[in-house]
Amino acid sequence: MNTTSHAPADSAVRELLALDDDEFRRVVDRDVRAPDPARQVAALRHPAVVDRWRRCLTASKISVESQLAAKASELRAEAARAKASGSFDKKAYHEMVARYEDWRAGALRFKSGMEIRLTEARHLWTELEMVSNLKKEHSLLKERVVRLETELAVAKAAIRNHREVAFEDGVEPEPIDEKL
Repeated sequence: MNTTSHAPADSAVRELLALDDDEFRRVVDRDVRAPDPARQVAALRHPAVVDRWRRCLTASKISVESQLAAKASELRAEAARAKASGSFDKKAYHEMVARYEDWRAGALRFKSGMEIRLTEARHLWTELEMVSNLKKEHSLLKERVVRLETELAVAKAAIRNHREVAFEDGVEPEPIDEKL
């Protein structure tokens, strides 16, 4: 199930599960930017952690998308205020746009890395759900087999009893009895 060749140490999984939401988000953000040691990368993908990882990535993606939209609006609003007040400085505006574009490029790289991890997390979560469903189905089938085996044993006992009674001395068996 792990996408890495390194199995997570139980301690790494426990550490991740013990983190509060903000600390966990920081670990996930670091994993997107520059993955931590293989031990923690594997721990994020552990079945006990993968749902939290998936939910955190989803929330972070929404946050980045909101920030991208808000920053663009803030830039346009600031330029409009400067023009309206008559204090528009073309050089300052271009510097502000350059800073925004630098920030936007970084945010888009981060978002792209996050989407890659989110796809992986969704895939792992789907696999876990399938395994869980298969285990439930297997359990139900085992219960049904036990019931059917019990019913078969009861039926065999009834047939044995019927044969004993049907073939007693002096009792002529019916043709159906002979087939049993």
